[in-house]
Amino acid sequence: MEDFFFDAHFHPTLKKQFANSDEVGTLPVRNPWRTALRRDFLRGFRMLSIRKCLIKPLVESSLVSQSSLAQLRDSNYKLSVVVLFAPDKGLLELITKNQGFMDIVKSGKFGDLLVEAQFLSLVDTDAPFDILRKDLDLLQMSDTNGDTVVKLTKRDDFRLAPNDLPRVVFSVEGPHCLRSNMMETDEDKIINDINLNLAELSSKQARVIYVNLTHIDNCNSIFANQAYAVDGFRAGGFDEAHLRPVGDGLTAFGERLALELAKKGILSDVKHLSWKARRQFYAFSKVNLPNLPIICSHAGFTGCWFDKNGERISDYIISSETEGQQRRLKFAKPTKPTIGGVGFNASSINLYNEDIEAIFESGGLIGISLDQRVLGYSEVQRLGGEIVSDNVTSLSIGALDVDLVTDTEFVSLQELDMTSPLRNQLTMPSRLIECIQIEDITTDNSTDIEGFFHPRHFYLHVLHAMQIADGIGGMDAVKKMLTETLCIGSDFDGMIDGLDCCPDAGAIGAFKQRFVREFGDFLAEAGMSLPTGLTVAFVAERIFYKNGRDFVLKRLDAINAI
Repeated sequence: MEDFFFDAHFHPTLKKQFANSDEVGTLPVRNPWRTALRRDFLRGFRMLSIRKCLIKPLVESSLVSQSSLAQLRDSNYKLSVVVLFAPDKGLLELITKNQGFMDIVKSGKFGDLLVEAQFLSLVDTDAPFDILRKDLDLLQMSDTNGDTVVKLTKRDDFRLAPNDLPRVVFSVEGPHCLRSNMMETDEDKIINDINLNLAELSSKQARVIYVNLTHIDNCNSIFANQAYAVDGFRAGGFDEAHLRPVGDGLTAFGERLALELAKKGILSDVKHLSWKARRQFYAFSKVNLPNLPIICSHAGFTGCWFDKNGERISDYIISSETEGQQRRLKFAKPTKPTIGGVGFNASSINLYNEDIEAIFESGGLIGISLDQRVLGYSEVQRLGGEIVSDNVTSLSIGALDVDLVTDTEFVSLQELDMTSPLRNQLTMPSRLIECIQIEDITTDNSTDIEGFFHPRHFYLHVLHAMQIADGIGGMDAVKKMLTETLCIGSDFDGMIDGLDCCPDAGAIGAFKQRFVREFGDFLAEAGMSLPTGLTVAFVAERIFYKNGRDFVLKRLDAINAI
């Protein structure tokens, strides 16, 4: 059987936006068909040691191209959702404030891959949709043999053949990307602008299937508050305080935008919404958009309930303190009994069990991210045997002393009413004994620690989704979760720290085969099995390709019926 693949969220053009626009040649680095190599980026970091620059390991993983169009073609991606994206101004400001990084950019150590003039042109604009236009232009470049991606606009044009070029539809990551003037404050004019720009994309055969209602800075707070998303940058020494959330849930203007999108058949993607905004969106959607599925295109799970079934997120908060306009929270990592060494990132950018229930019950789609940090793996940085990262906390729990591996996030004070579990900590300290400790992330089973644990974090997410579905409707619901709801939403090229076992789109085939080999044994460790009639190979085909394909084709039908 031929292996085909789908991705609900990836960025084949993002890093190309920073490349030299004047470069010429057979296949310039700005062309998204060209795969950037690790050595191209690492030239800029040879003069830096980890002692002087904690951003080195972050950038070594995150800057390397992870989803070039050549990788999509060669790995048999048949249908995927390409993200059209204008980098948030707050994200660009974060980078410019890091003098070490900017010194490398200014010195030209990245060559044509990342040039100062191109970078600053993105920083200086207040017209993000102009960047989006250029992003779409990049995607329309061809390979040296004339290959191009095919923009899919209707189901009838989708054909399945081994030699077909990738078919793509689109998402937009943040409403700011659809705005021509970020200085505009009149809501009617903003909505009109967004509608005109969506119409322009449609006229260029770019079918937008869903739009994130916010992203990672506060420029979209007129629509909704965002979840904190840049802890990797904070741990890497960047000054990210301006990217911490300050808003308060989903706004009336955000609801208006969701309705405007729905009129066109476009879904609102709940990824990057704060927990309060997500909860409000589910309630709003149930009343006002009852027939629309809910999507979260690229996410991990917290592994716990926010406040249900005898469990609260506060069971895992080991420190909580006010810092500026936010509450700074440090979480332990929930895990599963009998499954050693793997756990979840309980930060609220990930999906609580309540989120999984809401998306599943709506007939929606969940794209599982392939970012190791999102999935819950946290590398502990050491220098000369001494821990130099802040993601380890030593605690005494009763008679036990434990060294817990932790994650940090910031929640806006506006969202912390007196009843929120996020205000508290350690409501049930005994749960922490079961959370991930330093000793859990070393193993005698493999000398390649990350290579051993990374895939198991992904397997754990599939297992967890099965358990949530079982609680909703037994084995019939588990079957639906596996054969309709879960897919891959890698976030490749989106400044992620990819899994060692699947760092880019070129490795997806090997990762799927590893899943087929290992997931059955992983389930057995947890005392679980697949629903009767399902095999691991069949489940893999659904998660890695058919679930996402079927969802997108249905959405195209809905859009074209309007």
